Amino acid sequence: MSPDWTEMHHLQGRDFLPDTEDPSHTWLDKYIPTEEQPRVMATIREAIRTKGTFELEHRVWRVDGTVGWTFSRAIPLLDENGAILDWAAAAVTEPR
Repeated sequence: MSPDWTEMHHLQGRDFLPDTEDPSHTWLDKYIPTEEQPRVMATIREAIRTKGTFELEHRVWRVDGTVGWTFSRAIPLLDENGAILDWAAAAVTEPR
């Protein structure tokens, strides 16, 4: 993800989520159901504001078009001045 989460750089969905090979500015609509987007974005904004860890269990669009659940966690990688350079992220996906 870009430092401000406006662009997803690359995602290997591992047959759960669709893969993203090229940078995407439409990742939110592609991966997150509309009703989940405000909560996801509020959590992202707070992580950016505090330069803290992003953690959230939320629904996602699965590769087959159905809705699934994932637990997402991202840790900001900071430069020497404390600015966010990137995010180290992982998601745990299991059936609910």
